[in-house]
Amino acid sequence: MNDRLLIDVYMTTHRRPDVFAASLRRLLEACAASPFDHRITVVADDIDEETLKTVAPHIGQINLLSSCQQLGMPFGYNLMLQHSDLVAGRTERACDYLCYFNDDCLIEFPGDFFDILVKTHREVLPDRQAGYVSGFYCPLHPGFESRRHRHYTVVLSDSVDGKNFMAPPATLRSVGAVTWRLADGQRRGNPGPGRRGSEVDIWQWRDSPTSLQRQGRVNLIVPGLCSHAATRPEQSTWNNVTTPEFIAERIRQGRYYRTRETEPRLTADQFYRGAGRR
Repeated sequence: MNDRLLIDVYMTTHRRPDVFAASLRRLLEACAASPFDHRITVVADDIDEETLKTVAPHIGQINLLSSCQQLGMPFGYNLMLQHSDLVAGRTERACDYLCYFNDDCLIEFPGDFFDILVKTHREVLPDRQAGYVSGFYCPLHPGFESRRHRHYTVVLSDSVDGKNFMAPPATLRSVGAVTWRLADGQRRGNPGPGRRGSEVDIWQWRDSPTSLQRQGRVNLIVPGLCSHAATRPEQSTWNNVTTPEFIAERIRQGRYYRTRETEPRLTADQFYRGAGRR
């Protein structure tokens, strides 16, 4: 019987093999260095030849799920929940954590990445209060409190950026599957009108009838563990600009996810200098 903690890891990608290749390489390094067991699955939404070449050397080490049409983030998120359950049923081994990555989320510290996330989730808050834990901090999700834990900073936040998050599967299932349409009738996420991918993120922490906020759960973010590898519109599947300058301007305009604040936010400058590891 294997009593080591098991983490099911999912990375979604869509036709940007250069960004995906770097992120996948760091993810494999992090899993190799981890003290835990991992099952790694890549979900390729409308796979292209270059993405297939990137994945091919790792077949046998990772699972690959792919489509020939752009099915969108709601499909990828819901597929992750169902696929993990199916694998657990077949292998008779359920995972302790489900971990999600977008393909433009680059792990900066592979050596202790998963160890830090697990310790943060288990130690900072009581289990009934802990929501998702993430290695990706974005100043647009400033949180409401920062704490020093072990040798790093942890930000407590009602919201969380969807580039990376991890939680016990029961927590993700409690939020529920993402609905396909928004209240105004538009399809949620790509290929819906306006390609509003962030609506998938917002569903989890705010909009779901059983969202993390409605459950009274708090997300835990460790700044500096991950960075964003696609900042220009042409690199983004949503045509987003996410440079430090653009983010700073959005904050100046008050266009960020503000829920409650009891301490000063981490500044954009602190974030881009790796505040979580100093």
